[in-house]
Amino acid sequence: MNNNNGKAKVYNSVKLNRKVLFSGLEHGYNTYPTDFDMIFNIRNEINIIVDAKETGKEPVFGQTITYVNITDALQSANIPSYIVWVEHSPFVDDILLAECKVVKIYHDSTWITRDKICQVFGCDITYKELQGQLMKRHNVEPYNPAKHKFNKNKYLG
Repeated sequence: MNNNNGKAKVYNSVKLNRKVLFSGLEHGYNTYPTDFDMIFNIRNEINIIVDAKETGKEPVFGQTITYVNITDALQSANIPSYIVWVEHSPFVDDILLAECKVVKIYHDSTWITRDKICQVFGCDITYKELQGQLMKRHNVEPYNPAKHKFNKNKYLG
C-alpha cells in the first residue's frame, strides 16, 4: 500500500484499520453521520467525491443525500462537481481505487448509470481513466508552481 514512490500513499497505514464509531451522534429519526472514501478537489477547478462499494452493494442512502447536497452546492458555485461510485471485489485486502470500475456517476443533478457511462466515457472504465477524462473535459492542468499560486495561510487555523 505504501510502495508507490511517495505519491498519494496512506499517511499511517498502521492506524488505517481503526474504526471511527458514530454511535451516539444520531440526531432524531433516520439521521446519521457519514464518512467519505475520497474527495478530490483541485484548486476549486473540479470536485469529485468517490465512494467504493463491494461488487453488487448499493450506495448508502444517507451518504447519497450528503454527497448530492455537497455536489449540488459546489455546482451552483460553478465548480464542476461529480459523485462517482466504483466497485471492488470483496476478496481483496487493499482496494486500489485507480483500478476500480465506475458503476454510477452524478453530475449536474443527473445520475448516469452503467449503460450511459459506457456510451459517454467507455465501457468498463476505471476510476483512473474517468478522472483523466474529467480533468481533460474541464481543462484542469497539473499543478505548476509558476502558474498556480497557493496561499497556504488561507488554510491554517
